[in-house]
Amino acid sequence: MVSVTMASIPFAVSILLAFFQSASSFDIEGPWDINTPVHETLTLSSLMHSTFGVDSSYTVDGAPLDIKEFFRGDMWNDDPECQMFDEKDDDNWNFSSGTVWLSKFLAGQLGDYDEGNLIGRSHFWDLQFFHSMGAALGEQPDDTRAKIMLWLEVAYKISIEEGINGTDAIGSVPVTSVVNETTSYRLADFFTATSTPRSTDSLDTLFTCSTQYQGVDIRRRAIGSCLHIVQDSFAKGHTRRELLNPEDLVAGSNRTEFVAGKYAELGAVENFHSYVDQGSAHADADHWDAGWPAMDPAEPTSFDRLWGARMAQEKGVQLLDFWQAGTAWGGGVEDWLLDEVFSLSPDATPSDNTV
Repeated sequence: MVSVTMASIPFAVSILLAFFQSASSFDIEGPWDINTPVHETLTLSSLMHSTFGVDSSYTVDGAPLDIKEFFRGDMWNDDPECQMFDEKDDDNWNFSSGTVWLSKFLAGQLGDYDEGNLIGRSHFWDLQFFHSMGAALGEQPDDTRAKIMLWLEVAYKISIEEGINGTDAIGSVPVTSVVNETTSYRLADFFTATSTPRSTDSLDTLFTCSTQYQGVDIRRRAIGSCLHIVQDSFAKGHTRRELLNPEDLVAGSNRTEFVAGKYAELGAVENFHSYVDQGSAHADADHWDAGWPAMDPAEPTSFDRLWGARMAQEKGVQLLDFWQAGTAWGGGVEDWLLDEVFSLSPDATPSDNTV
């Protein structure tokens, strides 16, 4: 893929890039190599250090196509219509211009709710739980967590083939995530007879966009989607968590910089943010600064600069260890997610748009 600069591309495309750079959680690379691929590098690092294991010399762009299936799954949460890629039967890493993705994103940002716009729904409306965020200001934290756990259970079970597979209709998936005695969620609550995709469409359609790519692996894409949610849950623009080591902060750094050898050790969730009206503060909080040393997937300490990234890498390793072992959802995965990743603070508050 050819790298470009803002000066070398048409004005219309530069507008697209500016919007795309403001839209990500932890950054993904995207069309035109416009971002540092934080999500993909975190996933690659977690793969390297997990029991799955990949070659420590791999890079995001240089990894084999079968490893990129994990990256495609991780990127899916930001691109659930697969509009960042052009279709090829022998390539899953063929980036598109991104113009269709942008139009869908802008429609979500500027327009009314549209159940046919999956990109808009995942960034601005009811599917913000794809990013560990609340669907709207004021959403209760246990409600947000229940939606997150619904998606994680479905995707994880697909990834280990635990009673759910790609040919199943979306609306027929029996998984139910309970909030309380009166409220629970199923996929059928979010995918209906009139949504895109529909409740009668297959999970393959949902997770792979009916791709032409011959090497597609829904198991890897599904666990990649799980990794994205876990990673985002430690991103400052997505959640506020208890800081367990405030004594390691650099004095006067506005709670963003830690002394050498330390990083943000984060505990229970205090708030699931909502993307609406966060503006540029969201991207600023989750962006890899150009002046920082490059991330090295073989060296976890290289992630220490970005708030939450080191813990995202570590939790990714643990999740992949469960996946590689084929551990059942009820055999420890669910409890680990509830206790170690999505534990709620006793003082957790309804969703807000702070960063």
